Amino acid sequence: MLDIKRVRLDLPEDLPLVLADSDRLHRILTNLLSNALKYSEPDSPVLVSAHNREREVAVSVTDQG
Repeated sequence: MLDIKRVRLDLPEDLPLVLADSDRLHRILTNLLSNALKYSEPDSPVLVSAHNREREVAVSVTDQG
């Protein structure tokens, strides 16, 4: 189980739809979040952000670990 109470989202409402393998994308994001939550301080936030960058959407997971 992930401690999702620490996860903060910074996602603009106008993000475009993207063509992606949803299973792989889910696995990648789950791994990144799991690592960020595991290796950062227990009460520090983990930020998931996304932004439109020309013809793609960039997603990042940022922690304090």
